[in-house]
Amino acid sequence: IAASPAYAEAYREKGIAQNKLYLKMHDATLPTGEEALRTALMLEPTDFDALASLGDILKRDGRYEESAATYMRATEASYGHPYPLLNEIALQARTAGQISIDARRRSELERAERSLRAQVTANPPYNAPLSYFPLAAIRFYLGDGDGLLEQLEAGLPSCRAAWQPLTFRDTLGLVHTGGVSNPHLVQAMSRLSQAAADLPSDT
Repeated sequence: IAASPAYAEAYREKGIAQNKLYLKMHDATLPTGEEALRTALMLEPTDFDALASLGDILKRDGRYEESAATYMRATEASYGHPYPLLNEIALQARTAGQISIDARRRSELERAERSLRAQVTANPPYNAPLSYFPLAAIRFYLGDGDGLLEQLEAGLPSCRAAWQPLTFRDTLGLVHTGGVSNPHLVQAMSRLSQAAADLPSDT
């Protein structure tokens, strides 16, 4: 940054590094990375990684509407990457009290599903369990509660630390807290909590 003050990627990586340190050290006096990420996006508004990372910070800070809008920008910048897409849907459900899947969102979900199915059917599965959990969420958002539970159970054996099921549980929890009442959703959250209790807490 000192050598090239207009280098957007440097600000992005600084923001990501600051946020990792902030979360690791649990020190409120440390920078969260938000300022650096916003500078990166001022310089390069369509940087997917910067948008998704900023969305993460805003979500953890409880700024759900702003986070959802940031994830939406990340989804558009990445042409439908599952990570920001699924976070966007969860946060919109949190603020609106319902899951809204229009034709465009359905098309994006179906496209993301094809990519994730290719990952979980590889031998061995690619990026498990973090490929199974997004696939589970997609099945739920497309109205397939049984599919949510099926993909969740398929992914749990690959979990090696409690944060993996807990992260997915917390994302589903946004939907539930928003007022979406669904027995499959409640069962999935309970199962993820149970799985996390049997895993080591270290990362």
